Amino acid sequence: MKPRARRGLAIVCGLAALGIACALVLNAFSSNLVFFFSPSQIAADEAPRLAELLGLKSYAELKLVDHFTTWSMVDFLLQKKPAEFSKFIWAMKSNQDEKGLPTGSNLLEWHRTAFKDAFGWNYPEFDEAWRTWAKEAYKPGIPKGGELGPVIPGSGLPPGGGG
Repeated sequence: MKPRARRGLAIVCGLAALGIACALVLNAFSSNLVFFFSPSQIAADEAPRLAELLGLKSYAELKLVDHFTTWSMVDFLLQKKPAEFSKFIWAMKSNQDEKGLPTGSNLLEWHRTAFKDAFGWNYPEFDEAWRTWAKEAYKPGIPKGGELGPVIPGSGLPPGGGG
């Protein structure tokens, strides 16, 4: 395998692993987690798009906002399309040669095709669906305690459980 293909495979697998880890963290700490996007930030296109994240060449290029965006995108996919997310992960892992070893060849096109097959979205369609969800999921709400604060996506609860 060429070093460039190996590096690309490592980045995609790393992002997938990061996404899964983020999903587990979100699940475990959902009552105490504060999200870092506001609907106005998302509307102002301050969050990176999926295609921009996939175009990164190394982990060193990831900024803090990229990590938050990745967490949020994985949270969105797990909440709205969990079966499709599983199908996508397996499709990404099946890019193998005749010996069953990961090839990493043509990785960006492989990702694009697997993403479209699993979710039925191209990248711009996904970005639009995620942004629509995030604007609603991250808008401030009034918890039972009466103070305004962010709402945990999918739960309707503010961080801390809502009293």
